[in-house]
This record gives sequence, C-alpha cells and structure tokens, in this order.
Amino acid sequence: MIKKSGYALLSVLLYGAFESFILGYRNFVIYIAVLVFIVSADIMIFHNGNGRNISRLEVNRIASKSVAKNSSSRVVLTFRNPTRRRIYFHYYDTLSSIFRGDGPFSGDISLGGGEVKQVEYTILPAAIGRYRIGPIIVYASDPLGICISSYILTHDTFVGVTPSSMTTSTVRSERLSNFMLTQGIHLSRSVGQGYNFYGIRQYEESDEFRYIAWNRFGSLTGEDIYIKQMEEERTLDVVFAIDYSNGVNQGYGSIRMFDDLVSQVINAMYVVLRNHDAVGYIISSSLHDSYHSPEKTDKVVKAFGEEVSGIRPAGSFSIEDLLDKVGKNVKKEALVFILTPFAYPEKFISERVKLFPVVGKDINVFIINRFSYVKRASNEADRLLLRSAVAAEMKNLKSVSVFLNRLGLRTRIVEREAILVRLIREYQYRRVVA
Repeated sequence: MIKKSGYALLSVLLYGAFESFILGYRNFVIYIAVLVFIVSADIMIFHNGNGRNISRLEVNRIASKSVAKNSSSRVVLTFRNPTRRRIYFHYYDTLSSIFRGDGPFSGDISLGGGEVKQVEYTILPAAIGRYRIGPIIVYASDPLGICISSYILTHDTFVGVTPSSMTTSTVRSERLSNFMLTQGIHLSRSVGQGYNFYGIRQYEESDEFRYIAWNRFGSLTGEDIYIKQMEEERTLDVVFAIDYSNGVNQGYGSIRMFDDLVSQVINAMYVVLRNHDAVGYIISSSLHDSYHSPEKTDKVVKAFGEEVSGIRPAGSFSIEDLLDKVGKNVKKEALVFILTPFAYPEKFISERVKLFPVVGKDINVFIINRFSYVKRASNEADRLLLRSAVAAEMKNLKSVSVFLNRLGLRTRIVEREAILVRLIREYQYRRVVA
C-alpha cells in the first residue's frame, strides 16, 4: 500500500515533468523522468518482494492462559520465514497494550529463507479478570519510506488473571491471622450436649439421667440432685455477596475497586475458614449470577478465584434483586455480607419499604465509598470541586444507609483501606452474640 506521502511525491514529479515539457525544459524533464523511474521501481520491487512476502510469515505466540496478578509471566514469540527470500519487517505484540511488559514486545527483524527466530519478554498483570489479547501485527516499508504493507498473524485469544497470592499469603499465615484478625474469636458456644464442662444446676424433670452429677448428690439437703451443663461449639455459615457490575470497575492506575473487593473477600474467607466456619459467595449483577453454597474447605476460595479470573465486571446492580437471590439460594440461617458502591442509583423511598423482599437472615451491607478510588487532586481548585462532590456523595450514601436500616439490614459506609477490618469486626461481633 502506498502512503499518502508516496502519492503526493508521485503527483509532484508527474506535474513537474508535464510542466517542464510544456515550458521546454528538456534537461529538467530528463531529471524528473529518472526520479519517476526510481520511485516507480521502488514501489514495484517492494510490492513484488518484501511487501508480499510478509504475508507468508509464520508466527507462534506461547503465553500462559492463566496468570496471577502482580506475577510476571513469560511470553515467547516465534517467527519463521518459509520463503527463499530474505524478509525485513517490524513486529508489535498487542498483548503489551493490555498488560505491562518488560522486554522486546516490538522491534525490527530480518529473516533469511527458512530462518527461525524467537523473541521473549515478560508481562505483569495489574488487575484480575478475563482479558482479550489481540494479534501480533507485522509491517514492512520500502527503502524510500513511501510504501507500507501490514499483516495480522494471529487471532484473538484470552488470558485469565487470578487473584495474587501476595495479597493474601500474609493474612493467611497462622500467626498474623490469629493475632491481628481472629484474635481467638472461636467463641460461639451454647449450652447443650457438647464435650466441654460448663457448670452445674439443679435437676429438672425434663433432664436426662446421664448428665446427673452424682458426686454432688445430696450435698445440701441430702436428696438434692444436680445436672452437669456441657457447652457445644456452634458453626456459622458466612456468605459474601459481591456487586460485580460496571459500577465496581472504577479506580486509577493499578487501583481498582473490583480488584480490592476480591482480594479482601478472599482474605476474609480464609479467616472464616481458619475459625472452622463455612464460607460461600454470590457474584451478582444483571449479567452475572453465581452462587456457591457455604463449605468448610478452601475449595470455595479457589473456586471464587477461578470464577473472577474468567469474567469482568459488567451489567448493572440492584440490591432488591440481590436480596431476592439471597432469599432463594441461602437456605440455612447464615451471616451475609453484601459489598457494593451503589453506583447505579435506585429509588430508595419510604413507599418502597414494603416492596423489598423479606429475607429473614442476618445481612450486613457494606457501602463502598467510591471516592476512595478517586485520584487526589493536584491543585486547589480541583480539590474544592472534589470536596464538594464527596460531601454530596456522602449525603446520598447516608440516606441509602438509613433506608436499608429500616429494612433491618445492618449497613455501614466503608473506605477502601478499611474493608477487611470492618468485615472481620462484624464477623467477630456476630460470633460473640450468636
């Protein structure tokens, strides 16, 4: 393909030759004719040689289909020239436009007939999810730079980015987990047929004989009977319901709300599992509807990580629809944490209180403050505008919180840095009062 500059050059030369011929400048006509010949020959040689041969290049890209966030992954590009002629070309891997790359993801290559060359570079994904990566594009130009020929060598593929173990490994460690988060919170016990001795009380007719404390028989009146009270540990089902609509796809740089939510929920899941409770999750939006019932195994956490690595935040969010999903899916009594920024406004008015589904479960709603994911302004004027917007947003969120509290939902407005701490605090509270 001839560039616009090539067409312009040919037009100028032809016009100069025609004008010189009309005006009788014979020597100049010869000079321009030579230039036209050189340019034309350059175009013809390019299109019949290098420009045509790059479409015969064979390329192969080897990249992992699943990469952990913030972990480097190697990408190998292999180029092969199946022709007998040497091919000069420039390549560009569009994978590097999606992920941060380090290495020769673009450059110039010269391949002789039948020659093979490999190029390696690394990528470093910054956020979880499923990403479409584009093709490898090669293009060549003639020596005069007036023609260009490009060719797309591979089809689109997908790469799934899983949550990083770096953001969860410290929380999952025994010492830090017990000291900073759980703080020995395995406290949910009730009087029943357990193994731990709790105390004694006077015998009643409905009590079983096997729990009689015979060593205390007749200690006061000679005929008084006492019963041993044992305590049993209760387990708690915890379900994390995450808003995964377009509303959580906000932030700047490598800071993304949906990425933070996933990381902190995984951390909280491991805390719950370490405390011998069951954990499950719900991923909800108008385009995502996934539920995993609570289990006392890290298989749930792994399934959650794999699922979020295969999707991206999409669709809209409705708290009413999510409450309906909770009521239908979560069968047993459970502690439910809902995390959403309420980026899609709903009509929270008094008349709608009776329209909301009655779930009958212990539900805690964490409203994520969206301004935690806004880059701080660099000048005073922008700071004033941001401050005004924050005030208006907080007023709106507090109104939403009041409305949800009227529904019996425990509601909190949470900053980005406090998501995990507030989750664990509410979990601790629920276990103590259970």
